[in-house]
Amino acid sequence: MDRLGRMLRSVIPLGDRYAFLLRLEGSQDESLQKGHKTQLEWVRSLIGQLKAERAIAEDVPTSWAVTQVDQVIGTAWTAVSTGELSTDEAAGPALRTLLRGLG
Repeated sequence: MDRLGRMLRSVIPLGDRYAFLLRLEGSQDESLQKGHKTQLEWVRSLIGQLKAERAIAEDVPTSWAVTQVDQVIGTAWTAVSTGELSTDEAAGPALRTLLRGLG
């Protein structure tokens, strides 16, 4: 669980440089595709570890969880870019959303 928090605190401040990736879905750029695949494989491994720790329920499909991590990062980047949250503030709601939902 701690690793997920550290990842979010590291990635969210990069939104000013990488938020353009949110608009490149389906890009034909092989370098971007390779980088995104590598990132998703890292997240997939992290999800497996979180399932083993019971931080994420076993019955949640891994592909669903990976997509949620990607989406929450994008949401955090947007909140920071609009000034709604600072990079420090965005990690908390991002982690909570991934591990406990909105309830």
